[in-house]
Amino acid sequence: MAEEKVSTNQFVIAVFVLIITYGLLFALNAAHSMVSEIPYLGLIFTIPAFSSPMFFAMPFFSFFAMFFLVDWVNKQFETKNGLSPLFPVVYFVLALFAYYVALYWYMANFAMLGNVEMTLEMVEFWPKLHGSAFMPFLWGGVFGWIARYAVEKIKF
Repeated sequence: MAEEKVSTNQFVIAVFVLIITYGLLFALNAAHSMVSEIPYLGLIFTIPAFSSPMFFAMPFFSFFAMFFLVDWVNKQFETKNGLSPLFPVVYFVLALFAYYVALYWYMANFAMLGNVEMTLEMVEFWPKLHGSAFMPFLWGGVFGWIARYAVEKIKF
């Protein structure tokens, strides 16, 4: 399998999708109160207020990490599984699971240090997820996959 490099035109497409990503994240941030009230969509489409530089940096890093991860997966497993529409879904679910595990262990450590018994109610997964920079990180990765998919499908 020959190693494929991303051309300048393809990189321009990726940067264009990155700009669209930031636009969508800012739009979701602006519509925070309206989106959070929608029953099921409010769970995953809520973006917290961009109150820190981290909220601007996280989507950028996850975007390009996922953009190049697709190539690595395709090369490592010698398939085109990285371009499968199932790939960003698996990424999203595994990332949410990893966040839950990290949050659970953090709260368990906090409970142990405070001599308090750990309960599942202490975790408060959704409120903590919506208040962190992890949600823009997740969406940056999903849009990174979309950019890589677009680069693969649009030929110059």
